[in-house]
Amino acid sequence: MKTIRFWSMMLAVLALPFVTSCGSDDNDEDNVDTSPISIYSDGEKVIEWADTITSSNPFVAYATGNKVSAFHVGETSLLVNGKHTISIKVKPLYNLYDDPVNNWGCTVDYVKSHQTQGTLSDKSTETTLTYENAGGASYLVYMFENGKLASIGAVVSTNHASTYGKYLAERYIMTTYYEGSKSYFIGIDGLTSETSTTFIRMEVSSANYITTIYVPVSSAKSRETRSIDNQDRFNQYAKKLLEVVSE
Repeated sequence: MKTIRFWSMMLAVLALPFVTSCGSDDNDEDNVDTSPISIYSDGEKVIEWADTITSSNPFVAYATGNKVSAFHVGETSLLVNGKHTISIKVKPLYNLYDDPVNNWGCTVDYVKSHQTQGTLSDKSTETTLTYENAGGASYLVYMFENGKLASIGAVVSTNHASTYGKYLAERYIMTTYYEGSKSYFIGIDGLTSETSTTFIRMEVSSANYITTIYVPVSSAKSRETRSIDNQDRFNQYAKKLLEVVSE
């Protein structure tokens, strides 16, 4: 009888550390997988054990409950349950041409070393770098002022119209803009002007070509002044773009 009681006590004692350990796991660990996430622009991902998720950049990806949804192409990070950091990359479904080198204010040499597609054209001048057949872009033109990158122009065949619209929408928040009798599609690469770096304007320039102008977001303080400033620059560089490619 004593022997049975002894072994019963020993088993109870041996079980204590395991019971304590399991209790600690339930209270302190949530088993969140912190491996980097990679999804396409129409994708979503459920993060198991997530009670709260905060995105560093909701323009790229946002969270609802324990689910993360892609919004635009880019990379950001997620904070899960207030303590786990997970990197997330949103990949494009459409790659009509590689993203232009829009490091505003950079030099000609910088663009040359980072532009990945196309053939440098003899249309290039002291103030422009023109690349022909840059992926699906017939022309990609970098325009400089005082040796610094000020604008980029892309010329794309209307044969790519449907794909081009989707390509831009993966990267920018797009809307329609009217100026007199003319209409354009404009886009921005952030949720607000304060969190954005690039503003674009796309228009059907002819039956054969679509042109898109990229400019840095205006630093003007008032919304009205920014709008006027952006449109003035769009018109200026759109004219210059057409001059370059029609030479």
